[in-house]
Amino acid sequence: MARAKKTPQYKYGIEITKPHSKEMYAHNEAISDEMKSNIAEVWKWSYAKAEELFINDLEEDQSGMDFMDHEYDSNDIDNQELDTLSRAVTVTGYGSGFTIRDVQDDFERDLENAENWRMHEIYEELCDLGLGLVPVLEQGMVGFGTPDYKYWHQDAKYINRHEHATVDKLFSESTSK
Repeated sequence: MARAKKTPQYKYGIEITKPHSKEMYAHNEAISDEMKSNIAEVWKWSYAKAEELFINDLEEDQSGMDFMDHEYDSNDIDNQELDTLSRAVTVTGYGSGFTIRDVQDDFERDLENAENWRMHEIYEELCDLGLGLVPVLEQGMVGFGTPDYKYWHQDAKYINRHEHATVDKLFSESTSK
């Protein structure tokens, strides 16, 4: 008896195939690039915020200390966002003996070299934390199992506009004190 052919599945107008088609790879590469850009932007923003807090907390005789050469402390409240991002991307924690520069170098290298499947996991984790660190995407990757990822939503523009307005307001309030 002949086996019945499965009905093709489509997501974002792309046929889902095993193995992945060139169209699926191209779509996932574009989504991965967007994810990397968003995460890098959040890192820059979080870094600038932590650096500003570090500089503001320096004693008079410490002026001129370089934030990049400062010892990294994952328990420091000022570094919490950096720590969350670095742990998601590098899958490691940093203890004493590491500087902000060490953490940033590892973060940038691992983010740049992350494969699409890894970006799928990283972005899912950062969205799943419920911290609003990274913006929700309008589309997700294809071919990675269940389509109900937490990192994309068809109304992403509305969701992100609301979340970032709140985050921007909180940051402007914290820096104006």
